[in-house]
Amino acid sequence: MISHPEWEMPGLSGAPIPLTVMLKDGTEFKVTWPSSDTPCFFSDQEVVDRYVDHACTVLSSKQAEQSAKIVLALDEAKDIAELMNIITFPEKH
Repeated sequence: MISHPEWEMPGLSGAPIPLTVMLKDGTEFKVTWPSSDTPCFFSDQEVVDRYVDHACTVLSSKQAEQSAKIVLALDEAKDIAELMNIITFPEKH
């Protein structure tokens, strides 16, 4: 991720938010999102629900829920091996 501190603060100033995603093969996808002066806040449960919904396209429901649980407590984790095993090799579980 490349941050551009010289740009206006998107979202706070109402400026559009440019986004570029570059794949390993060099392919780039660019889009500009309109900004809003109205902040959007989600509860932890709303974020988890959205994550699990999307993660279930590649993970089992159990794996998605377990990975969300680990990430929410990441600051307390002594080892992230379980998380890495879930998200990098989902077919092995």
